[in-house]
Amino acid sequence: MAQSEDAIRPKLHVLYTCPFCWKVRGLVEHLGLDVDYVSVNGMRIKKDVAFAGDWGKVPVFTDESGEHFVDSTPLLKHIDSVYNDSKMANMGDSERQAKWLGNLGPIQNCRKQLYRFCMEP
Repeated sequence: MAQSEDAIRPKLHVLYTCPFCWKVRGLVEHLGLDVDYVSVNGMRIKKDVAFAGDWGKVPVFTDESGEHFVDSTPLLKHIDSVYNDSKMANMGDSERQAKWLGNLGPIQNCRKQLYRFCMEP
């Protein structure tokens, strides 16, 4: 499907050392989405993503309409909903999945990504 001249390519602003960005990149790459990755300077994150409001963190996803989405877990849900017909959200035990996704920290965030891939049929 060709994009119209008014449509923009989705962008994902990332810090390549950020585990929150890893999990979003993992889903984007798993779904084969055509996005532009924009590397953010770790010393200037708030300034580099100021366009997305007061969030001041990465990842920041900008869709084809120019709307910005922030915070990795809601961002994953948005991408799954819009670009994947919510297939991942509807894969199984939602309580177990919510508990798994609710854990914080770098190790747990890597675990979240692993969980998503293990749940595939």
